[in-house]
Amino acid sequence: MTTNGEQKQPAVAAARSEMRRLHRAPEPECVAALLDAARLDPERAQAARQLAQQLAGVLRERRASAGGDRWRRLGEMLCHAV
Repeated sequence: MTTNGEQKQPAVAAARSEMRRLHRAPEPECVAALLDAARLDPERAQAARQLAQQLAGVLRERRASAGGDRWRRLGEMLCHAV
């Protein structure tokens, strides 16, 4: 009969072995392996895009109401004056 700790040992050893292998792996190799896992399916990509656009819009509104556009307009005026 095996205990729970004995069952975890092979998994822990395998994880440590993989970590040692990847510790000094070339960055392009690591990134390439992660890219596929990071890709969103079309439905989730669309939802993420919509959320990003919504958040950007909220931030623009806050900046405009806080006078952030005033600095942008001043910069444009100065550029055109030269």
